[in-house]
Amino acid sequence: MYSLRSGGWGQHGDTWKSPGFSQGFTHPVVGVNQADAQAFCRWLTDRERRAGRLASDQEYRLPTDAEWDAAVGEEEFPWGSQWPPPRGAGNYADEAAKRGSYKSWTIINGYDDGHDATAPVGSFTPNRSGIYDLGGNVWEYVNDRSHGLRGESFFNYLGRGNLASSYRFTYGNRSNFIGFRVVLAVGPTVQQPARAPLGVEKTAVPETGRAYLIPELNLEILPIAPGTFQLGSVSGGDKDERPVTRVSITRPFWLGKTEVTQTQWQAVMGNNPSSYKGNSLPVWNVSWIDAMEFCGKLTERERDAGRLPAGYVYTLPTEAQWEYACRAGTTGGYGGTGRLDDMGWYGNNSERRIQPVGTKEANAWGLHDMHGNVFEWCLDWYGGYPGGSVTDPMGPPSGLRRVSRGGSVIYIADYCRSAKRFSWSPNHISNFVGFRIALVPAP
Repeated sequence: MYSLRSGGWGQHGDTWKSPGFSQGFTHPVVGVNQADAQAFCRWLTDRERRAGRLASDQEYRLPTDAEWDAAVGEEEFPWGSQWPPPRGAGNYADEAAKRGSYKSWTIINGYDDGHDATAPVGSFTPNRSGIYDLGGNVWEYVNDRSHGLRGESFFNYLGRGNLASSYRFTYGNRSNFIGFRVVLAVGPTVQQPARAPLGVEKTAVPETGRAYLIPELNLEILPIAPGTFQLGSVSGGDKDERPVTRVSITRPFWLGKTEVTQTQWQAVMGNNPSSYKGNSLPVWNVSWIDAMEFCGKLTERERDAGRLPAGYVYTLPTEAQWEYACRAGTTGGYGGTGRLDDMGWYGNNSERRIQPVGTKEANAWGLHDMHGNVFEWCLDWYGGYPGGSVTDPMGPPSGLRRVSRGGSVIYIADYCRSAKRFSWSPNHISNFVGFRIALVPAP
């Protein structure tokens, strides 16, 4: 009925680690990954069998994706169909979360559930089946999808679609906004067909707030909600990272979950310019002009197939969009865990070789390789920051060099910081420069 409480995790014999905000024994356990949760289920099954409280054909495990579907029901949202969420709908990223010590940078404006981080399990009204917290509080692992999550959490609102009952999320790291619940299963686990995950081929076009998999390319783009952040470095860094500029991103967009791979490039362009080959390696030896040609061909292909939202195009992210997504609500040198070795391939851990995409941890918005591996072209001409506050900046109207971001496998950690800027001529080709795509409203 509930997410697993931290008190229950403590009985497992493991130390419950402080997440950086106030918790109690009735709060959901957080800071666990899918393997941790599955290990807990095996321990609980063994303990209950030894105590004679569990039959040999029974086991505790994580719910399957289909079981989670059945539990949450067919309404658009866990609380029903009303939007915005009514008072008491669940513990989501709200006004209280924006005020809290574990600050959410994007919230549901006007919604306030009174909890700035996790809430005690069962604090909100259960659904029609008597199950609590299927929406909000913490993301919950399911059993049959690698790192698969359901249910949303108290941290960072990423769009209306993310709160939908059918929304699915993938994240492989231990995090302070992820937990789990258990089911008691009888007999062998039968995998029932779940509702199709939003954002795969059965979705005709990308839908706002939902991940989307571009058919035939296996190229996933993730939704990035509007928001505000500080572009640049308040202290330290380089001179061209100042003046710090308050940027408002007012329109939702999508960004590639990973850098474009050589296989994806080959499928669209019919060649592979990379001198070190590998299907899952990012494409490199591509200029800004080459990357924009790829985006143009992809736009034409998807428009011809009827899979392009009206008024949208595939292109490179602007520099502001790139740093906003890279930070994903953080303010330090690196996104995600804040530790570069967790998040990216760079000179100290890569043996100076390009690595397969997606093999380091994703940031809080599910994006991989924003730090290191290969530099990534951005749309903008290189120029100084304006300072003050700006909305949806596109960079200077003209220039000599285009921006690139992220660092690469041959550079030191400083070159991979969220705010670090590079620039080259649009026709520059390098062994360690690639790109990721964005799906944005056409200018």
